[in-house]
Amino acid sequence: MQRAIWIITFFIVLGGAYFWFYIHENEVLQVKEILSRIDDQSQSINVIGEDERRLELKYIGHGQHLKDIQDKFNKHYKQYVAKMDSINSVFDDISFTITQVEERFNSKIDKLKLELTDLNDTFLSYKHSNQGTVMGLVNDVATMKDDISAIQKTLTEKQARKK
Repeated sequence: MQRAIWIITFFIVLGGAYFWFYIHENEVLQVKEILSRIDDQSQSINVIGEDERRLELKYIGHGQHLKDIQDKFNKHYKQYVAKMDSINSVFDDISFTITQVEERFNSKIDKLKLELTDLNDTFLSYKHSNQGTVMGLVNDVATMKDDISAIQKTLTEKQARKK
């Protein structure tokens, strides 16, 4: 029986050694391979985390750049609005001045029309009176011609009788 116990013990030790050197070694290799994969995954996660951090910083930088652009745009827009208000004010002043000048010109043109009408009436009156005077002078000249002709005729008849 002791021999049977030694044989069983031998097989148990042999099974333990087989397990220890062959199966346990395979499990150790598998564990090392798993640890290697875990390490690779950890490094990959770290790389992804670093890329994510860089991308986040890039987005923050882009956001700040966009905010700066928006601030500049708002500043320029406010300056534009202020400049347009001043330009509109100048245009209103110019429009008002043009309206005043137009009203002055219209009133002066109306006065000039009235003066031209008065001058035309005065001219027509002067022309009419002048024509009357000229006609009177023409009649007087014609009468004087007739008188001179009559005098010359009388003088010629007198001289003809004296001879």
